[in-house]
Amino acid sequence: MKHPIRWGIIALVLIASSTAGLYLTHLQAPAPASKVHTKIGTPTLFLHGYGSSTQAESYLVTRAINAGVTQNVITADVADHGQVTLQGQLPAKSRHPIVKINLRDNRNTNYDQGGRYLTSVVRALQAHYQFNQFNLVAHSMGTMAAVHYLLASSKQPRLPRVTKYISLAGIYNGVGQFVPADPQLDAKTGKPHTMLATYRKLLPLRRKLPQPIKVLNIIGNLRHGSDGTVDNRSSLALKYLLQPRSQRYQLLIFTGKGAGHSALHENPKVAQTINRFLWLK
Repeated sequence: MKHPIRWGIIALVLIASSTAGLYLTHLQAPAPASKVHTKIGTPTLFLHGYGSSTQAESYLVTRAINAGVTQNVITADVADHGQVTLQGQLPAKSRHPIVKINLRDNRNTNYDQGGRYLTSVVRALQAHYQFNQFNLVAHSMGTMAAVHYLLASSKQPRLPRVTKYISLAGIYNGVGQFVPADPQLDAKTGKPHTMLATYRKLLPLRRKLPQPIKVLNIIGNLRHGSDGTVDNRSSLALKYLLQPRSQRYQLLIFTGKGAGHSALHENPKVAQTINRFLWLK
């Protein structure tokens, strides 16, 4: 070859140009968008019962607003397939924000599925907001979704833990025609004499309930130990599941007007009790 030096220089220039081009391309490529989660105060989630909607949560939420707890309320709408749509937005550092949950699939008696719906709501909130714990208020069938979430969070440490749980008219050991053969409870421990299969699935909570947690069990008694829909002993069976590990377990039984199953979440004394337990209002 006549000009080896010149061809060598040209080759070096081409290699250098190619390398520089790659470097510039790398520098000019847009950086992936980073997710910035809005930091908020401890949220409180309200969950309705069978065949219901956020309408059943409205009274309690309104009472909280009127008591000066918060002005920040959003809704989590859960589709039948579990997709969650958040309606509204919580401002940064919002104090005591409230999330009303609406389940479209509100007649599904698969309690595992109810727990998955609630977990989906929590994950949807995590995708937008920064929080490590939350309060939970659940009514009737919603209480089964609540305890299934407690089970899930005991196995998945990345899930925010429930610090305060309020159960309204819980159906832990049966409701309606699905009741145990012997609904009696042990006088000391609260252990049911007969456990439904759905109740036995919750027994790991006695060992794995995430701590610390404070529990308020609210029950209505119209007469004969029932709120008109749920045998009180089914609601009282919560004690045996949670008390060994809960930081505090408190029971309140309401009687008279406003103590019926669907009236509890419209009861002003119940609302006052919830505000005091959650926010000292």
